[in-house]
Amino acid sequence: MSRRLEAIRICKTVLEPLLLREGFTGTFPYYHRSGKACVEGVHVLVYAHPGVQVLLGSVPARPKLEARTAERDAKAYAYPCDPGARMHDLPVRFGIATAAEVRALPAKLATIVKALRTEGAKFWASHQADLDRQTLLREVADAVESGKSAQLSKALARLPHKQAQTILDQTNVKNWSARSTIARTYGLRPALLAFRPPWMLGAILATGAALVVQDGKATRQARAQALEVLAWVARHIQKVKDLAAQLAIITDHLLPKDVIAAMTLFDRILSRKDLRRPHYGNALWSVLSTNNRQPIDRARHQRFLKAALTAAPDDPSVQFNAACAYMELDDTKAAQAHLLLALKLGAPPQHARQEPLLRSLLTEPHVAKALGAPAKKPRGSRGYVSHRAPRRR
Repeated sequence: MSRRLEAIRICKTVLEPLLLREGFTGTFPYYHRSGKACVEGVHVLVYAHPGVQVLLGSVPARPKLEARTAERDAKAYAYPCDPGARMHDLPVRFGIATAAEVRALPAKLATIVKALRTEGAKFWASHQADLDRQTLLREVADAVESGKSAQLSKALARLPHKQAQTILDQTNVKNWSARSTIARTYGLRPALLAFRPPWMLGAILATGAALVVQDGKATRQARAQALEVLAWVARHIQKVKDLAAQLAIITDHLLPKDVIAAMTLFDRILSRKDLRRPHYGNALWSVLSTNNRQPIDRARHQRFLKAALTAAPDDPSVQFNAACAYMELDDTKAAQAHLLLALKLGAPPQHARQEPLLRSLLTEPHVAKALGAPAKKPRGSRGYVSHRAPRRR
């Protein structure tokens, strides 16, 4: 018999009765026993060269171990069901130089096994805060996913305000641009208004509020609540990282159907100069009266024009839509200048020929020369539909 097989035989003969007396279950080389604070495990390693190593470890008692077979128990011990509860190897491992010395294990192991439960309990007690945080993260994520405001409030109330804010900031939402998700998340506003807007949750809530504002059937109370949410987000646009960028991405998804809601949101974020360039073109597209079917608001036109032209002056869609906006303001001179710049920057000439707002400019000598070909009969959509431009999803 090889020395390794002899070592295995001796280990099994000597260790297994001892471990079974100590309350462990399983078969060689895996054994475990459950306590109130943790589940303890023993793994015996026998190497090709004479030598045996006994590993003692523990995991929290929370994972539900399957007890059908010793092998499955061992796997459950090594890879706990709870992802936040990783196995901890306690500092009670030792090696045996020769197989014959395995016979001395009982005396050594008896003392170690007695200390194992105490050591495991101490270790997981010191990591209880991490385990509780993992549990709360799951509770918050489940509450957000299901749209349960009361459950979310209860979970957040168990944490200091700063920790609760951190968890909200780290919460991602699946299918965040779907209308059902927006409506469900909007219902969480009572639990979230006490915090600063998390970058994703805040953007979704603002989108839900904008949709309520544009809804002609919304009650006065519902509109008041929506305006409160928009004001809550607007106060933090400059301070919360990624909030404006995420809100711009969601707003793009509102075009071209919900133009008024998109315009409402763009009005809150255009003060930021770090959005991606297509967003500014989309903002100008949304403010055009011919697109949103609202009376021309000269102050709002000027506000959008100033913000977009300052942040993205070299974007063709911004210049094109600026020309359309100036035509609505009856400033043909400015409209012509921006149209010429848009064409110079690469705006497709066919958009200019097909745009009803720019029809009166097509006969201007400089515009006709920039177009380079006889103008065709205008037709099609109003404005350079820049929301079709490539953008981050």
